[in-house]
Amino acid sequence: MRPRSARRTARREFSTATTVAVITGITAASPLLTLPDEPPAANRVSSMTSHQGVPRNEFVIADGLSPADVQRVHREALRVLRSDIDSADLDAYSDEAWPPAVLTSYERALSLAREEVTDGTRSRRNDLGMAIGIDVRDDEQFGLLLDLAPYTINAEGRQGGRSIFSAADTGTSLCIAVTQEQETALLSRLAALGVPSPALVPLPPRKRRWNPFRGRPRGAEQSATA
Repeated sequence: MRPRSARRTARREFSTATTVAVITGITAASPLLTLPDEPPAANRVSSMTSHQGVPRNEFVIADGLSPADVQRVHREALRVLRSDIDSADLDAYSDEAWPPAVLTSYERALSLAREEVTDGTRSRRNDLGMAIGIDVRDDEQFGLLLDLAPYTINAEGRQGGRSIFSAADTGTSLCIAVTQEQETALLSRLAALGVPSPALVPLPPRKRRWNPFRGRPRGAEQSATA
């Protein structure tokens, strides 16, 4: 674990949608992700984005889940999104001690970073633990992402350069962008595992986004999900 100030300096800006969720928070009045027998997503107010022409709804993880359920939400979201993720990376840093159950995966992630240095795709001057590339098509590497995503300060999965999975702050911040079919599949998986509903909260529509790193509003045309 690094000093907090060092983590803040090294941490890269993750997706705007995640930033909005962290900064604004979610109130009790926010519309909630509902079970399949409740009104469909088309009748709910949420933030919709388009990735490669496919409409996606954005959700963040709900407050109040147990640590075990937080882990399940992260991992099931990754499983549902896996086939759409064409690039991914994670930071081998956590705000807390790594659980013993994932230490082997942590060591293997650092080994992947060393391999990147060896094959020339990673500079020797770069922090070995930051932005470690993960090939989600490889079962072993995808397993590392499943293990570490709920605990890392940052893990991201992208489609066509746009984030559709962003986990940060050691399990306390998760933002996903899913199609209607993926939303239904994710709800089914979480229900089968006994995760209480609502586990995810839709982000409300917004015309302008706030970028805390610059301290002024950002136009929708500049946002990561425009």
